[in-house]
Amino acid sequence: MKKMEDNTLVFIVDVKVNKHQIKQAVKKLYDIGVTKVNNLIRTDGEQKGYVQLTMMLWMLPMKLGSSKLSPIG
Repeated sequence: MKKMEDNTLVFIVDVKVNKHQIKQAVKKLYDIGVTKVNNLIRTDGEQKGYVQLTMMLWMLPMKLGSSKLSPIG
C-alpha cells in the first residue's frame, strides 16, 4: 500500500476487472466505504487499482482488529 497522504490504497488487480468490481471487492473484504476508484494499466500488463477511502487510513488497522498493517513505500 502507499499514498497515505491522499487516504488511498493501491492494489495490483486482474486486468479484466473494472472500477465497480474493485470497489465492491474492497468494500466486501475490509468492510469500509470507498469514495472513488481509479485504475491504471501499466506497460508491463499489470493493472493497479487506486482506492480512495471514506475513513482515514490510520483507522484501517483498528477496523481490521490488527496493528500489523503497514504501508509499503
